[in-house]
Amino acid sequence: MSDSTKLIGAVLASSTISALSTYLLLKYLNKPSESSNPNIQTETNNAPSSSSSSQPHRIHFDKDFAESEIRKIRYEESEKQKSLLESGQSNEIYEEQNNRTKLFYGEEAFNNIKNAFVIVVGLGGVGSAAAHTLLRSGVGRLRLIDPDVVTLSSLNRNALAQRKDVGRTKAQVLKDYFAKISPETRVEALQMFFTYDLAPTLLEGNPTYVLDCIDNKETKVALMYYCKQHGIPIISSFGAGSSCDPTKISVTDIADTFGCPLGRDIRRELRIKGVTEGILCVSSAEKNRKKMIPLTETEVEEIRAQKSQGVVRLLRVGTLGVSMPIPSIFGTAMANAILNSLAGLPVIFRGEVIVPPSMHEAARCAKLLAKTEHFLNNTPQSKTLAEISPDLLRYVLEQVWHSESSINVDSRGILTVARWRPERPLTVDNMVVLTEKEHNFHKKVKVVEESYPEDVVKRIDSVLAKERQP
Repeated sequence: MSDSTKLIGAVLASSTISALSTYLLLKYLNKPSESSNPNIQTETNNAPSSSSSSQPHRIHFDKDFAESEIRKIRYEESEKQKSLLESGQSNEIYEEQNNRTKLFYGEEAFNNIKNAFVIVVGLGGVGSAAAHTLLRSGVGRLRLIDPDVVTLSSLNRNALAQRKDVGRTKAQVLKDYFAKISPETRVEALQMFFTYDLAPTLLEGNPTYVLDCIDNKETKVALMYYCKQHGIPIISSFGAGSSCDPTKISVTDIADTFGCPLGRDIRRELRIKGVTEGILCVSSAEKNRKKMIPLTETEVEEIRAQKSQGVVRLLRVGTLGVSMPIPSIFGTAMANAILNSLAGLPVIFRGEVIVPPSMHEAARCAKLLAKTEHFLNNTPQSKTLAEISPDLLRYVLEQVWHSESSINVDSRGILTVARWRPERPLTVDNMVVLTEKEHNFHKKVKVVEESYPEDVVKRIDSVLAKERQP
């Protein structure tokens, strides 16, 4: 009988995990049988068998008894939690609420998390999810920065906002909900635009980490550059709004990101400022992305109305459709990276990191470029190879020209890199990508305006102008 009792105890313990599992178990096992205990029934299948003298022994329990025990367990747990809350023992409540996090990371690592000060800039789908995750993981202090208000269209991706919050500031909405979830956490809400000039004020207090969840390129670059200048750890979210494939999302150093149009522009701007690595990024390598939709007249009028009321917004020229899970995954991935860092765990899992295309093509282009420069300008090949590295040519190929011909994006063939204007130095802002056929023609060009259509020259000059050092 003691064995039966132990088994009943195990079943009861598992039933407390979920009412659904209990229901299914009862539905499967609730059949009448005999037992010396009125709450426990046993059933032995005595049907004849050709393979065994006895059949498996199954144990059942009375539904009312089980539900009574479950209610008792849940009531005791509820009373314990209620007593804890009413006692005002804030620290004990906080520790109990974060018990699972502590069990996972360990006591020392959890203390690092509890003592961390994290600033989240941008509280849309990415930022709200990141802040929410950090709060529930026990981060002791959060500063939330966003100039915008909750709108109906933002409810599809905001982590906590409800319809009743429409029109309220995103920062204050999160702060209010956070106070209900973890009142012990110190939360600051600032309805402000981040600018480089305001950075010393907005980022004061020696933050442990800064999360860049901004959707404006210029502001992102300013935040990333400031943090890099001042040694503040930062993790940035690249474009999440146009993606739908979570398997293409990764956490890498900015030097290893690729395939993201927004990321491409950010890398270019930071490169001009001398920053090429040392910033963590969450990005997607997904190729099939949604295109930006121009603003409607209603949206334009809304921005004008807000401006007339003194609400200054950065210019927005269009709207991206958003698949709700992707911004949430971006934000959760950012928070997870910070938690891992605080706990001393890997942030970038090198064995699984998504890496850019092979350097083989860039090395081939470097050798061909050196030969061409020697043929046209009598420049020693060793000099060209010393000054123009394969890594730089990979940047020109993938970031500047998107691995397409500069002359005609529809041209097909093996690509190479060449000097654009023969009279100018061989620098990043004077390099084009050409097919083999185009390259053979271009080697004879003396003045580009005399050899190519005006629109082609203007387009190429416009792209290269963005690469020019200030």
